[in-house]
Amino acid sequence: MSTALRAIGLGKRIGRATVFRDVDLEVPSGALVRIAGGNGSGKSTLIRVLAGVSVPTHGRVLTDPVPRAILPERFVGPERFTPVEYLTHMGRIRGLDPTATRQSTTELVAALGLDAHAQTRIGALSKGNAQKVAVAQAFLEPPTGLLFLDEPNTGLDDAAAATLNRLVQDAQRRGCAVVLCEHEHSRTARPDVTYRLHGGTLRAVDDTADQTTTAVITARRPTASADRRVDVPGCGPVEADGYDPVSARLGREHVDDALRALLASGWSVLEVRVDPERGEEATGWAR
Repeated sequence: MSTALRAIGLGKRIGRATVFRDVDLEVPSGALVRIAGGNGSGKSTLIRVLAGVSVPTHGRVLTDPVPRAILPERFVGPERFTPVEYLTHMGRIRGLDPTATRQSTTELVAALGLDAHAQTRIGALSKGNAQKVAVAQAFLEPPTGLLFLDEPNTGLDDAAAATLNRLVQDAQRRGCAVVLCEHEHSRTARPDVTYRLHGGTLRAVDDTADQTTTAVITARRPTASADRRVDVPGCGPVEADGYDPVSARLGREHVDDALRALLASGWSVLEVRVDPERGEEATGWAR
């Protein structure tokens, strides 16, 4: 497997403060590398340096001249633009084919649930809907080289988070390398390797235990038009007698497919959370 990005001896100082030092990192093509850490640990600064947006104080970042896409932690779009106008503008700046930009914009707006707000000014959007615009700009052209995601799920509803997860996995299948910074990754594709940035030092951590935890999905059939019975991957069929919430405990590897099945059947997902208990308990639905 080829290497998409290699960092050698990276260090960054801001004023007198050392944000991180002696960072060595290798990101293979098609891999998802997660960088974890607490608030203020320097994750966002590190990802900006890796993406080439910020210059390191020490060390080097080596990459091939491949296309790269960035989803920043704080999205600040032009407030007077609508999402469609902004995405069209970004396509023009990036030199994309106008027809392909229109098609991609239409598909992303629909997939992220922005249809009702496609002509709303960005300045009037909620935080969650503004984040959907940020996601759309990162995937306006399918990423094939390097993709940098900084807290990508911030403000996203479950349906949009599932769409983002699918887009990330599609990018990986195309051989795109993904670098992800996120506090919680229960709604994001499983990383190939996780690093933790603490005290200015980046170290690989074993999150196998975290990856083998189960997840709990709570959902309900909100209207009579929603399907009464849904076959959900990882936990079998669920059938609603009424509109009361039901919960499912399932392996984390099935969460994305379970969310897609529920949402496609007209159900509302009320909560997705990690269940710290793992092991041999049977999975399935409970009321």
